[in-house]
Amino acid sequence: MLQERDFIELDYTGTTEGTVFDTTSMKVAKEHGLPDKGLKPAVVCLGEFGIITALAKELIGKEPGKDYTITLQDAFGKKSAAAIRMIPASAFRRDKVVPQPGMQITVDGQMGTIMTARGGRFMVDFNHPLASRIVSYQVKVNKVLSEPSQKVKVVIEHALGTEIPAVEMDGETARVVLPVDLPKELHGPLEAKAKELCGVSAVTFTKVEKKEEKVEKKSADGKETGTA
Repeated sequence: MLQERDFIELDYTGTTEGTVFDTTSMKVAKEHGLPDKGLKPAVVCLGEFGIITALAKELIGKEPGKDYTITLQDAFGKKSAAAIRMIPASAFRRDKVVPQPGMQITVDGQMGTIMTARGGRFMVDFNHPLASRIVSYQVKVNKVLSEPSQKVKVVIEHALGTEIPAVEMDGETARVVLPVDLPKELHGPLEAKAKELCGVSAVTFTKVEKKEEKVEKKSADGKETGTA
């Protein structure tokens, strides 16, 4: 049975009123006109990150390898009148945006949808587009990740928002191999999170070493010389 903080790989498709709004399936995305580039099964830590909290809670206690249909009410929150605001047209001119009803915009870091225009001001709904709606997920948990190296890799990739080359284990110490130098300020927080979730005692970070290619060149006298 799945437990909170389990690391799992899963496939899912989310729908509301018969319309697909999210999926890990390239085939489903193509069939419903959604972006399909780079789609693959999701790897998440239940109750921590990767999927919405309401869905994670429903998966706890379920069995891996089975298909489930999970229906949720208010999974994306309830609509709030306080989240609907009037925004002056000057705010859009400043950002060189030509606002239109239905357009999604970002104001002060918040994503919203323009509803109407009234006398130089625009009504913008900052509620989540799926707020107060019933959503349904078709879910299959493909597998549970058990290796500490796999878990650490998932934690670091989620935190950095990019894939990393590898995680190598030396006893209970995880050696994270990165494509670039990681700022020292991030070492502590990332190590703490990996230790908390992955069962490791320490985490180190190292930049991947690029292999230098040996190039054969001919000297002036015609002899071959090797340079690194």
